[in-house]
Amino acid sequence: MTPSDEDPSMLLHGFAGTVLADRELALVMAESIFRRVYGDADFEIQKPLHVADAEDRWLITGNRQPDRAQAAGDLAAGAVEIAILKSNCRVAHLIQKAIILPSGGE
Repeated sequence: MTPSDEDPSMLLHGFAGTVLADRELALVMAESIFRRVYGDADFEIQKPLHVADAEDRWLITGNRQPDRAQAAGDLAAGAVEIAILKSNCRVAHLIQKAIILPSGGE
C-alpha cells in the first residue's frame, strides 16, 4: 500500500503527527515478525535486540554474529534488521544481513 492508497483517516493522522508505534509496540512487532520469518532458533541467537529512534521510524536490529565455523566461501547469516514507521506501524524494510566467509588465510 502506498501513501496514496491509504485511507484518508491515516493521512489525517500523518498530517497531525500522530505516533501509533511507540518504542514498546515496535519492539513487540519486530520480535513477532522476526520469529515468523526467520524462526524461533534464529530469533534466540539475535537477542538482545537494539531499538534506535530514527526520526520517522524505529530501527530494530539483532545481534547475531556470522557463524565462523562454516566453510570458507559459505554464506553466513548475520543480524536481522527491521524499520517500523511510527505514523502507521508499517514495515519499511526487513532484511537479514549476510557475509561470505573468507578463506582461513585472509
